[in-house]
Amino acid sequence: MPQRLYSSSDQPDFQTYPAPPDETARLEGVNARSNAPVVPESASAAGFETRRIDRFTSDSGIKDRVSEKVTELKQRGADMAERASEYASDLKEDAMAAGSRWAEVARDNTRRAINRSREMSRTAVNDYPLHVIAGAAVVGILIGMGLRAWRENRV
Repeated sequence: MPQRLYSSSDQPDFQTYPAPPDETARLEGVNARSNAPVVPESASAAGFETRRIDRFTSDSGIKDRVSEKVTELKQRGADMAERASEYASDLKEDAMAAGSRWAEVARDNTRRAINRSREMSRTAVNDYPLHVIAGAAVVGILIGMGLRAWRENRV
């Protein structure tokens, strides 16, 4: 094997590969499968109690934590529901206000259009009476012809 150019703790030793990961860890002195805390031999030899205290070992501890978590989640859910209802009511109020504004604008535009058409028709009748009479006659004749054609094609 060629000699390394430099040595670093970041560079793994490839001689251990393709060894399985468990064996590699064991060779490096790491016990990867154990969750137990490391206890010095002097502590156990001196008579100290080396017991791992886990917060999930007692049933009452589990029940207490679960009930705390459930009440916390209920409170968060209630807060979120309250915020959602407030947001929905705000959206509803905004939509109602916008709708009423649009309806008012539409009413105003309709009134203006009606008044303008009345003024234009009065102006046309006063300034061009013969043209208006001729136009009405042409429209009447066209409507009559359309009705007659419709009646003939009706069975």
